[in-house]
Amino acid sequence: MSDKYYPLKQGGLNGDTAYSNIIRIAGSGTGFRLNGNPNPAHDLITMHLTGAVSPKGQVLIIDLSGRAVRRQQVTGAAATTDLKIGLSSLPAGVYILKYVDELHDSSVKFIKK
Repeated sequence: MSDKYYPLKQGGLNGDTAYSNIIRIAGSGTGFRLNGNPNPAHDLITMHLTGAVSPKGQVLIIDLSGRAVRRQQVTGAAATTDLKIGLSSLPAGVYILKYVDELHDSSVKFIKK
């Protein structure tokens, strides 16, 4: 990942706002990526992770009300991980495929037909 540059917005109790000098936030350099294919999906979606993952990582499928409808532990710390996730028990709709661990929180939207 590349570095990101941001000004910080500061608000006072009287409603005034001020901006800091632009600060640099260093990228992690991991090149972490999450993809879900196919999209739209029917009975199965393959989650493709690129970058180091934690043995404590979790994959979640979240419905649009914010409820986790599926939760699965990810094992291994390979540079590339493919995980097939069954969807046949889920009704058709729009969902969020999410991966979280102590370093990453990444998600993609997908359609289940």
